[in-house]
This record gives sequence, structure tokens and C-alpha cells, in this order.
Amino acid sequence: MKNIQNIASALCIASALFLISGCNLFDDEAADKSWSISGRVVSSGNSGVEGVTLVLESSGSDGKAVRRSAKTDLNGKYVLEKVENGSYILTPFAADFGFYPDYKEITVNSANASIGAFTGYSQGGGNSTDGYSVSGMVKDGVGRGLAGINVALSGDDLMRYTSTDESGAFVFERLQAGSYQVLPSGEGYRFVPANKTVYVRSYNLTLDPFSAEFSSVVLPGEIRYDHDYYPLSHDAAWSYRISENVNGADNVTMKTFRIEGRVQVRGEDYYVLRDSYDYPLSFVRVAGDSVYMFHDIMSPGEIPFEGDAALREAQKAQFDDDDENPFLYAWPVYPLEAAADDVYLLFTHETSQIGAYFHWNWVGAYFGEEPVTVGAGTFAKSKKYELVFDAYGYGGGTGTRQIHRKTVWLGYRAGMIKSHETWLDDDVLVRERTMELIGYSIP
Repeated sequence: MKNIQNIASALCIASALFLISGCNLFDDEAADKSWSISGRVVSSGNSGVEGVTLVLESSGSDGKAVRRSAKTDLNGKYVLEKVENGSYILTPFAADFGFYPDYKEITVNSANASIGAFTGYSQGGGNSTDGYSVSGMVKDGVGRGLAGINVALSGDDLMRYTSTDESGAFVFERLQAGSYQVLPSGEGYRFVPANKTVYVRSYNLTLDPFSAEFSSVVLPGEIRYDHDYYPLSHDAAWSYRISENVNGADNVTMKTFRIEGRVQVRGEDYYVLRDSYDYPLSFVRVAGDSVYMFHDIMSPGEIPFEGDAALREAQKAQFDDDDENPFLYAWPVYPLEAAADDVYLLFTHETSQIGAYFHWNWVGAYFGEEPVTVGAGTFAKSKKYELVFDAYGYGGGTGTRQIHRKTVWLGYRAGMIKSHETWLDDDVLVRERTMELIGYSIP
């Protein structure tokens, strides 16, 4: 017994010496380190359930309540970060949903915790026969619902439109499983986010609210080249329903175009218009009463300043140095203050090489104002234009003529609301495309 007492005394003395000297038998880093809890919420079909809120609750060692939350992503996954050691209750929540199990008890003990999946099942109706719903709200800057905001939903071969009710709510019903895009629009508003891609699976879906902001505010330092019939600003977005026939094959799609960034060519700033896949479509600016853009009516997608840095510099040098090639200039495509029935020549160009001859002619016409109704609404005074690109040539014993005709309607404070295009090769229709605006957001 005496020996045991001596050993105990020695340990106490040693502990005291450690503390005095600043040493610690415990690892401070380990004590301060926090961990994560991760998992997944799935449907009965084992697909991820998006937008479920996971709430983690416990009483900390100091008696204070601990509460953390996280939302599931597109695949139903979630992660709760910076969780200290202890015992917790994790509970899932989502409108019109039940979960199995109702909650989980979790213990974190100096390691990240990956837990089994919750299974979510819809309690708000919906089935594979009657379809499912996508609902949401549009709110203003202080959280109040906005009535009368147009909302468009589009997917493969499907286009729906609705408006928010007095509480700012909207709903699309009888939807089958698939991918859809939801886009709000309203004159004078900018929406955050501009649109949402949603995936309908085996349950009704409630979206996080869209936030509507007045679009009259220009951020400090931002340059605006603007006109009432062709508004341009960074983060502006337009969504279109596109019906196309190529060599007899029909196709219907929906695409969103947005303005992101600017480039400078020959001393002028141009906005970059990009598509849903982040590909640049054209460069455009408004100066005076005209819309200028690089020639894309003949070869859409062949836009300068793409690729690696060396290629961009080479292309830019070509644009800046070539003063004779009309295809390397931005032309006044839409004279916004033209008189009805005005016809304007954009450019004419011809060249001949070793027995071959080529001629290009690009002519525009303005037909005045007329009412146009599209998915985004009715525009009482839309401006109607027509552009005709006529290219022909011969050489080597053959001749070819290509005509691309594009009719465009511009809506007040909306830009292009509709277009119809045809492509003819030697008078044979090879392609036809119609685009109709279903929603837009312009800061």
C-alpha cells in the first residue's frame, strides 16, 4: 500500500511540474478540433431528394444549446461542418414530406461521421400517373410575396406559363419526371437567381424563393450601353423556346442566354452574350440609336477571342489590323429610331480568286411597330426588323447561292422577344428556326 501511495504522490508531483513548465499531457489541437457529419436523403426509388433541411441539435458541455442546419444538394447529399465531440439528434424537414426514420441519434468522437440515408416520401400527393408539382414563391427585398410576376417552366417538348398569386406563390402541376428550367420575369425587376434548373423525380418539389430586386440601380463603376428596346447590362438573362427544323427533322429546346463580361475591340466596349453552356454567341453594344454586333447571321458560333491566350491575341490582332474584311466589323444591325419601311444596307462585299467569284450582300429593313404575344407576355409596340444575308458565288464549273433571312421583333425594355429565320441553299429550304421569349431578367 505504501508503494502505491508513493507512486501516486510521484505522479501528482510530475503532473504539477508539467503544468508549471507549460507542458500538457492532453493534445490541445485534438481537444479544439471539430468534425463533420455527412449523409444523404433519398426517395423510395433511391434518387436524391434536393432541398431537405437537416437540423442537428444537442446540449453542449457548458449547458448551452447547439443547433446547426444544412440543406441537401441536387443528389440529396448534405454536410454539417465544425461539429464538436458529443451526442446529437439529427432531424430532416421538408414541406409535404415525411421521413424514415424520423430522426437519428449520432455520436461524434474525434472523427468525421458518415451516417446511413434518410428515406423521404411525399405527403403532398403526386404519382407517376397524375404527375408531380413544382411550386415556389417570388419575394421582394424585405421578404414580401410579389403578385403578378410571370413564371415560365420548360423542359423537353414542354412549355408552361403562370403568374404569381397575391401571396407571391406559383405552382406547375401534372409534371412527369425529368429536368426543367424555371424562370421568373417582370418589367423593372432583376431576379436572384435569374433561373433555376430543377429535377422532378418521384415527389412534389418546393423551390427556395426567388428574390426580386428593382432593376433601376446601376452598380458603381458599371458602364451601361442601353436603349429602351435593347437593354443591356451585366447579368441580364433571357430564356427562349426554340423550335427548329433542319433537313426535315423537328426539334424543340429551351435555352437561356446571359450577358457576362465585356471585351474591347477597336476602342469600343462590347458585352459578351453567352448561352446556357457558357459558350459566347456574339458581342453586342448599343451606341446612339443603333445596336451593333459582330456578324453572326452567317456563321453563328464563330466568335472571336476564344481559346487559349495566344489564340485570343492572334484573333484580336486580326480584328484590329484587318481594315478591308467586312466580316471583322460590328455593323449597326438594328437602327432603333428608324422610320417605318426604311431599308438600310449593312454591307456589300465581293472578291475573285483564280476564276472563282464570290459576292455577299447584307440588307436590313424596319417595318414599324406591332403587338406581339409570347410566353413572357404581350408587347403592344414591338419593333419589327428583317435582315437578309445573300451570298452567292461560282467557280470550278458550279454555282451556289445561300440566303439567310431573319425577322426579329424587339420588345420595350425586353430586347429580342421573337425571331424567325430561314436558310435556303439554291432556293431549297434546309433549315428553319423560331425563337420566342418565355422569361427575362434585366438588372
